[in-house]
Amino acid sequence: MQIKKMVASLMTTLFGVFFLSFSAYAATVDYITYTVTDSTGIPIEGLSANLMDENGNYIDWGTTNSLGVVTHYSVTEGDYTIDLDPTNSWSCGTCGIYSATTKDITVSLSSAPYDDALAGTIQDFGTISLVAASRLVEVTLTDQNGDPVPNMWVSGWSENGGWANVQTNATGIAIFAVDADDTSQWSLSTWDDTNTYSSGWEDEITVAADGTTSVAMTVQKTDATIIASLKDQNGDPVTIAAGEWASVSCYDENYTNWFFGDIAEGTSTTNVKVIAGTYTCEAWADGYGASTASTTVGIGETANIDLNLLQHDATINVQLVDTNGNNITDVTSFELFANSVADPEGNEYYNDFTWGTGENGAGTISVLDGYTYEVGIWIGNLGSDGGDIGDGSEEDFVCDDCSEGEFGGLFIAASDTTYVQSYNTEEVVGDNTTAQTIQFTLEEADASIEVTLLDQNGDPEAYSWISAVEAGSNDWEGYVGASTDANGVGTLALQGDKTYEVFAYPSSAWDEGGNILPPSTELVYVAEGGTESITMKSQAADHTIVITPTIADGGSADFLFCFAYNEDTGIQNWGETNDGDVEIAWLSNSTAWVGCDAYGSNTYYRATDTKVSTGDSNGTTTVDLTLSEAGDFYEAESYSFDNSAGATTITLPDGESELIIPKGALDDGSGDNNGNVTLTVQSDIGLPSSDDDYNTGVNWEFTAKDSAGDDVTEFNQDLTIHMQYDEKMLEEMGIDENDISAAAYDSSTRAYSSTSSTNVDTETNTVSASISHFSTYSLLGDRGLSSDEISAPAKPKYKKMKVKKRKKKNVIVDWKNVTDATYYTVQVKKCKNVKKKKCRKTKKQFTKKKKWKKYKNVTKSQKKVKKLKKGTYYHWRVRACNSAGCSKFTKFKRFKTKGVRLIK
Repeated sequence: MQIKKMVASLMTTLFGVFFLSFSAYAATVDYITYTVTDSTGIPIEGLSANLMDENGNYIDWGTTNSLGVVTHYSVTEGDYTIDLDPTNSWSCGTCGIYSATTKDITVSLSSAPYDDALAGTIQDFGTISLVAASRLVEVTLTDQNGDPVPNMWVSGWSENGGWANVQTNATGIAIFAVDADDTSQWSLSTWDDTNTYSSGWEDEITVAADGTTSVAMTVQKTDATIIASLKDQNGDPVTIAAGEWASVSCYDENYTNWFFGDIAEGTSTTNVKVIAGTYTCEAWADGYGASTASTTVGIGETANIDLNLLQHDATINVQLVDTNGNNITDVTSFELFANSVADPEGNEYYNDFTWGTGENGAGTISVLDGYTYEVGIWIGNLGSDGGDIGDGSEEDFVCDDCSEGEFGGLFIAASDTTYVQSYNTEEVVGDNTTAQTIQFTLEEADASIEVTLLDQNGDPEAYSWISAVEAGSNDWEGYVGASTDANGVGTLALQGDKTYEVFAYPSSAWDEGGNILPPSTELVYVAEGGTESITMKSQAADHTIVITPTIADGGSADFLFCFAYNEDTGIQNWGETNDGDVEIAWLSNSTAWVGCDAYGSNTYYRATDTKVSTGDSNGTTTVDLTLSEAGDFYEAESYSFDNSAGATTITLPDGESELIIPKGALDDGSGDNNGNVTLTVQSDIGLPSSDDDYNTGVNWEFTAKDSAGDDVTEFNQDLTIHMQYDEKMLEEMGIDENDISAAAYDSSTRAYSSTSSTNVDTETNTVSASISHFSTYSLLGDRGLSSDEISAPAKPKYKKMKVKKRKKKNVIVDWKNVTDATYYTVQVKKCKNVKKKKCRKTKKQFTKKKKWKKYKNVTKSQKKVKKLKKGTYYHWRVRACNSAGCSKFTKFKRFKTKGVRLIK
């Protein structure tokens, strides 16, 4: 059995070339400037302007002043593009009427005379005139009384990646331009930074090909107040000290309305404006655990609520040690974090996230007495410049040219010792009578594997990602990764006297219409102090798997995606629908597990994976797959908040999962975004699955924009995500809930990467993880497939389906036991009409599927169905399942409960 490929693909693939910097030797212009006006020559103030290099990389950002002037400082000679972005100009809420404009420029010192007043060289690129767009969206925003809502921000985004941030004028109207080639639907959300109004959402907006598309939106004006007071555990007021922060957030029962209030320094209360209703409020403050309380407030009323803060009063010490148990002192800086998971009574409690910094191999973190925490460490705080690793110097980072968020799993300490990153977490209960101490063992890299990576033609695969992990490992400890050089050669530094699984992600894989497949996984033993060399080569597909998918029970899909994988070699590929069929390039005379995912009408569908054997070269293998309902699909929802005001907890659209964002975690420190963030969350499908990286639930896709409309990419500290899973669904997949893990998916590399920690709470069916960037986050499991895996059981026999002990409000349905079945799924649907002749197999005669009685883990060949209505016709069906999958459902069979039902 292989280990998890999620572990092996822990890091994203490095694409592109290692860029050498010659800026130290290139001439620089001290100031470049230009002026932006409308078509009549009137200067435009507050417009966002980006300076991009010739490769499209972001160089600098500016805003036009009152004269319409933008200045960029210390620009190296070369070719650039000025990118003016009216629809994403937070300092100019009315700029959205203009079309986005670009201008190519060449910066040259010979064209930049010296300016005595500025004491430097300056190059002026003249005036750029913006023109009004011909394709617009006009949003009219009113409150519940029909009055216009002025000065409220409206954010829009399209399926094609369009984005706009504009502000309503005095009459409640906001206008923004739409690119001519953006034919997708748009979504809108509103955000009020004064907390005077609720937020609003509008989805599936079709924009006219030309002219103005009008959209009316309504928000509710606040009409009540909650006065929140911070109290300590003795009931005394807690006053916020100078330089500290605190905030209160209140949300209603359906999580549709959120309101906030900041607590100023020297005070202990805040007024939170709300709409009349029932709210749960929670407080966040430095040095305290979060607490919640609920209250109900009527129109025009004021309600008082006390939020008891929990003072961190216990200590957890962390010590880094080597494999001999000796203290490590030459790791001069590292981070440590603790996520609460339970209160002193053992109840679920995820409302405290605390962190600290360790020095010289040791650190301390403060927590709550009696509360249970998952504690972890992270060596280095990787930013876009490559590091703060080991002794803090950038050159210490093993993956010298990784882009933001990428790492090699290694770091070099001050003594030049190379250690492997630790991904373990430890569960600890805070104790204010005795400091708890945890040791984290770091393994020293003392061996290496040299990988030569080739494409399908035998040519070097330059600058592609390779990785290795200890064979048989059930976690990420020991993972390392590296990039190949210009000759396609990469070296993995790791610990010797072990066997590793080695994986490669060549840049060419999945190119040419998906006809190039990555190399098979290699098992390599390397001795202590030794070096092993291997060659890995991509493969050209020579066979096609043709999948014909069908949605069960007449369902329909808006998007359908199928995949294939081999559990022994690690090869995988995928495809989307093509005239009803899906074609996947594969290898001849081999095996593959194939499956499909789809969504439609807010429903997620999945087909049980089926094993197929392929034929000769240039041939095709066909397979029919039926997709059944497997959960909900969540459309995009947006949340706007001020991250500089305090920590934020966002309940995800399933109503159970959460994302916790510490105060200031999304602020890049420039002061440009002022902490204002709009976060968008939705379901994501079309992600490849494999035996070891098998998707087990909702894939949460996160994107975020700051107040300037720029993507939020840099975190000051990790966020925490709590994802719910369905235990019975895992059983149907043959996956142990103790083995599922959280991972991020990178669409550019088509690979998963780990979170820095994962904790599975089997009591609450919750997976908690720390995340370091926005992406799609999934729960992955290992199906444990092998070549001699048993097949899915046969379908139960329809003629053997019976109803026993039929009563007025319950019956027992019975069927013949199926060989190799370990459990069954039973579904019962009610007929709306009482009379037999009207209870036919047409959809309109039955209740909707979501109201059916569904029993998913029936271990015997019969089931008692309760809470039925007397004198009513029902239909029922059953399927058999085991660890390999489930059979198809039987046809529906009818029965009637006893008694006479009166018809009104």
